[in-house]
Amino acid sequence: MSKKGSWTKEETLIYGLTALFVAVALLWYGLQERRWWAILIVVVLVLGIIAASAYFFFVMKKKITRKEHKVAKMSDIDKMNGVEFEDYLSVLFTKMGYKVNNTPHTDQGADLLIKKNEKKVAVQAKRYSTPVGNAAVQEVVAAQRYYKADEAWVVTNFERFTVKAIALAKKSDVKLIDRDTLARWNNRYL
Repeated sequence: MSKKGSWTKEETLIYGLTALFVAVALLWYGLQERRWWAILIVVVLVLGIIAASAYFFFVMKKKITRKEHKVAKMSDIDKMNGVEFEDYLSVLFTKMGYKVNNTPHTDQGADLLIKKNEKKVAVQAKRYSTPVGNAAVQEVVAAQRYYKADEAWVVTNFERFTVKAIALAKKSDVKLIDRDTLARWNNRYL
C-alpha cells in the first residue's frame, strides 16, 4: 500500500482481478455441480445487467444530452474562447436540424460547414468584444468557394459589424448573424 489505508491503481487492479478470478472460478464450479446458489447468482447478474443497461439508455442518456445542450446565456457566450464558441455553435446548429462538420484548424476561412436539405453553408464564427470587420467576410467568401458551399455566414456574439463588412457582405451575398439573431436562436433551440 502506498499511503496509509489506500491502494495504488496497480494494487487495486491486481486485487480486483484476483477477486474476479476467484468469483468466476467459484461460479463455474457451482454451475458445473448445478448448485442453486450459482444459478441464482447468474440470474441476478443477468437481471442486473439488463437493469443497468435500461437505466443508462433511458435515464442517464437524457441527463447527458441535457447537460450537453445546456442553455447558455449571452453573458456565458461572451466569456467563451474561440474554440468553445465554435463548439457552442455546433450544438446550436445541430439542434436547428443541421448536420455539422468542424473544419480542420487550417480552415480556409470557415470554422464550420453545416448542411440541411442539401444546402451547404460555410460558417465563420467570431466570438468578439468589438465590431466584426471586413476580414471575416473575406475569409468566409473564400471558404464558400473552397468548400463549394451554397451559402456563407459570419456568426458573432457582438452587436454589430463594421460598415465595410456590411457593404462587402451585401455585394458577396454573405449572411451576417449578429448578437440579436444569435440570442433568438439560442432561446428558441437550446
